[in-house]
Amino acid sequence: MRQCSIVYRENHLLNIDIPPRFNQSFEVKTVKEHQEVTLSCDAHGESPLTVSWKRYQRPIDRSVLSRYVLREHVHPNGLKSQLSIPSVLRADSGLFSCEAVNDYGREEKSIQLIVQAPPESPEGMQLLQVTSRQITFSWTAPSSGNSPITGYIVVYNQSRSECFLIYSACNEV
Repeated sequence: MRQCSIVYRENHLLNIDIPPRFNQSFEVKTVKEHQEVTLSCDAHGESPLTVSWKRYQRPIDRSVLSRYVLREHVHPNGLKSQLSIPSVLRADSGLFSCEAVNDYGREEKSIQLIVQAPPESPEGMQLLQVTSRQITFSWTAPSSGNSPITGYIVVYNQSRSECFLIYSACNEV
């Protein structure tokens, strides 16, 4: 909060120029794959304000990323800019930032977007040993989908003519 006290002895004009600012400089947003997400930057400061968006410190080119929708709303204290992704993909996870600029300064806000998705199947499954009561095998852990893997489902069936192994990873997405 800014406070200013003035004692008038003569006729003077007081101008207070306000640089852009955000209420918070960092935010984490978690969403499930294929849901809509909206990243918001509500900049307060002296008009005119402009807001630009970046992903990993590179300007977002909306002609290339046509899935992104940008909305802006001017309000009495500044400008609210929103970047929406109607159906997020795991590849959309990353660090986004918005920068507000006016004649008196600039301010940046960062938003870490985490898109949770079902984990991928394990890779490199190797059957190491089969006995009458036990099967031993190994695999390489898959991508977790940005949430903890809580278990694996393994199905093994051996008949006289065929043998198959089905496996997948699970989490609580």
